Amino acid sequence: MGSVFSFITVGLLVGFIIGSLIKEEGISLYANMFWGVISGLINGWIGLWFLQGDGVFFAFQGTWAFLFLVNVFHQHHVEDELPLPETNAAIIHKLTFKNK
Repeated sequence: MGSVFSFITVGLLVGFIIGSLIKEEGISLYANMFWGVISGLINGWIGLWFLQGDGVFFAFQGTWAFLFLVNVFHQHHVEDELPLPETNAAIIHKLTFKNK
């Protein structure tokens, strides 16, 4: 049971570091921390199951890899890719009435 807290701590730490480094380019800081905890728990249990040791190092490595993939393949919204002065009405107009 004590290793569960280690996996949660590793997930929170890795999620915080990745969320702080990436900032607004991927998912949010809180989402990185949430998915870091989930990934830390899953990877830690996999490490306990397949490897000798406590699984914390496997949780650490697996959480880095998982959060990297989540942030790299994150789909941005249309609003994120258009310039700031544009309003929602202009976005809807562009998407609805394309110039031919």
